[in-house]
Amino acid sequence: MADLREQIDMTKRTCSVPGCEKPHTARGWCSRHYNQWQRNDGAGRRRCSGDACEKPALKRGWCEMHYTRWKKHGDPECVITKTRSVCSYGPCDRLADVRGLCSAHNDQRAAGKPLTEIRAWRSHLERDDAGRKLCRVCLAWLPEGEFGKSSRYPDGLAYMCKGCNRDKARLRNYGLTLNQYQAMLAAQGGGCAICGGQCSTGRMLAVDHDHKCCPGDRSCGQCVRGLLCGTCNHGLGHFKDDPALLRGAMSYLERHHG
Repeated sequence: MADLREQIDMTKRTCSVPGCEKPHTARGWCSRHYNQWQRNDGAGRRRCSGDACEKPALKRGWCEMHYTRWKKHGDPECVITKTRSVCSYGPCDRLADVRGLCSAHNDQRAAGKPLTEIRAWRSHLERDDAGRKLCRVCLAWLPEGEFGKSSRYPDGLAYMCKGCNRDKARLRNYGLTLNQYQAMLAAQGGGCAICGGQCSTGRMLAVDHDHKCCPGDRSCGQCVRGLLCGTCNHGLGHFKDDPALLRGAMSYLERHHG
């Protein structure tokens, strides 16, 4: 019965370290302070024999650090200072990271691209003498009004100009580069494929595609039909791209044409 009371009292004991209320584990301490004692004092182990080292000796009279140095280099006091070479791509002065190249040029090599000079980093807040901002895509200095709004950057403006953003969206949505768009526009005589005019808003002509092939706003690139002004493009949409409806509308206009 006395042993049972003693065991119950032991379970109620707390760590002897002032301010610590964790339950007692061993030697009057909780598990955390007991583990600290084991690591630091090593349960009575002598200190590391390394110069000015106060860590407990673990192996061959050294702490883990000095023992690892001795195992690798044969000298527990050996300190190896790593030096990094410069990127092997001639014009680049960045430090080599992988296989003799800096990380940026290594990414180019991994992607199968030819090594080119990496453009220097520029702040988004940088402006030229005329207060213009640099587009990170076409590398042109343009007025701030040529950039869209974006909360991702410190100046509140996108990193690319509106023109480059349109080119990027056109390539993503229709598979058309700017040169292909311009060639298609020239083949149409420079205007809408239906009315021959331009958009009344001054915007560029819209890319029209067959919605039976690609119902959404994006095209596979194979069903692009032409470039239309906003009025004609919306008109086709309202008539659901149905030739029968368009012929009915044409017949209606001819009957009631004054």
